[in-house]
Amino acid sequence: MQTMSIKNRSIPLFVFLFTATFSMFWMSLQYFDNEPSGIVKGKEAANSLIYQAFLLTHISMGIIAMVTGPFQLMKSLRRLPIHKVLGYIYAVAIMGSGFAGLYIAPYAMGGFVSATGFSVLSMVWITTTGLG
Repeated sequence: MQTMSIKNRSIPLFVFLFTATFSMFWMSLQYFDNEPSGIVKGKEAANSLIYQAFLLTHISMGIIAMVTGPFQLMKSLRRLPIHKVLGYIYAVAIMGSGFAGLYIAPYAMGGFVSATGFSVLSMVWITTTGLG
């Protein structure tokens, strides 16, 4: 039996990350329409321009983080200047999405438990990125 090399083992991970990122992007497009849709439809907060701005910030910055994040794990890029640039883009995207997530978390559709979970997730995201 032949074992997979390190390069070959990372291919499934990057295919998975690319597929997940593209799926999230595709599903998020509905929230950029003028009319509330998806999980936002029917929420009172959806009519607020502030909520919409934070929601769209959370979504768009989150997608940017998902696109740039995997490249930070590539050893071959760590010595190149692009690694540092992507790192800054990733950190700004995490901070933007995380703080926007803190604003929209109380409006989660699962009540207190969901709101708490999303708030904690945003705080962990912000904290771990800040420590990094």
